[in-house]
Amino acid sequence: MGFGERTSLIHDGSGINTSHAPPRLGPLTCGEIRTAVEIVRKAHGELSFRAVSLLEPSKAG
Repeated sequence: MGFGERTSLIHDGSGINTSHAPPRLGPLTCGEIRTAVEIVRKAHGELSFRAVSLLEPSKAG
């Protein structure tokens, strides 16, 4: 598992791990950040980034 990549175990109730899957609501992975940067650069030219973060919509409540 690389830096920035996380996995969580999925159990089928038998106590045996059936597979590994990334957490659905976990932090962005390195690959996701690279992809986002590539998309923005293709649309707006060569840019520098101080930070890349996820802006989530407000929770309906």
